Amino acid sequence: MSAILGTEVVIEPADPVTGERITVTVQGESAVATPATVVVFVGADAGRGPSAETCCTSLNFFTDRATARSWAGEHPRVGGIVADLADATRLGATIFGGALTS
Repeated sequence: MSAILGTEVVIEPADPVTGERITVTVQGESAVATPATVVVFVGADAGRGPSAETCCTSLNFFTDRATARSWAGEHPRVGGIVADLADATRLGATIFGGALTS
């Protein structure tokens, strides 16, 4: 959303495995998280339909790689990768950065 809106965005999810609160502050292609070990599972559900239904529901923040891998193992239908926060942020900015420009 930061890349789309051109403003800082704060995301406050909970790790789906541990329930631990996560805070991610995103500005364009840069992000800072608490805890610093945050990773992102970037995936897609094995099905057809709009990306909002097949991809966005499979994007999760985790406190660390171990919890992300645990979640992925419990959801084999959701294909994807565990990405460092910096890589996931750049990917999102690249995909959605120009969404509101014509």
